[in-house]
Amino acid sequence: MRYDLLKILLVDDNHYMRVLLAEILRAIGVQHLYEANDGAEGLQMLRDHPIDVVMTDLSMQPLEIGRAHV
Repeated sequence: MRYDLLKILLVDDNHYMRVLLAEILRAIGVQHLYEANDGAEGLQMLRDHPIDVVMTDLSMQPLEIGRAHV
């Protein structure tokens, strides 16, 4: 797989978790990373950028999975 071509969005309200995941992804060759602090910001990123993969925390405020209407 060409990890260098993937566009990945990290959505987590924990800054340290985003940093950890970003470093792991960069170590395997991912070059296009986007980050969001919460679900609302993540949804806006999805509207603004062509994203291939989303990695997210399941319980964040102000949006939680199951309550979001895209």
